[in-house]
Amino acid sequence: MFLRTHARSKDGKNHAYWSLVETVRTADGPRQKTLCCLGELNSSAQARWLRTVEVFNDQAKPSN
Repeated sequence: MFLRTHARSKDGKNHAYWSLVETVRTADGPRQKTLCCLGELNSSAQARWLRTVEVFNDQAKPSN
């Protein structure tokens, strides 16, 4: 799971929109599945989402 940014220019201003994405294996190879669209994030909100993603990724790893 990771955060993906989408850049867009609107009315001469640049905007960055964020999505929460996971990689899924398919018969055609790996694909990215969008889990949710987060919209524009400020730096503190982005940092919180990054920490949340790290927690989910750590929990998904096998504990062998």
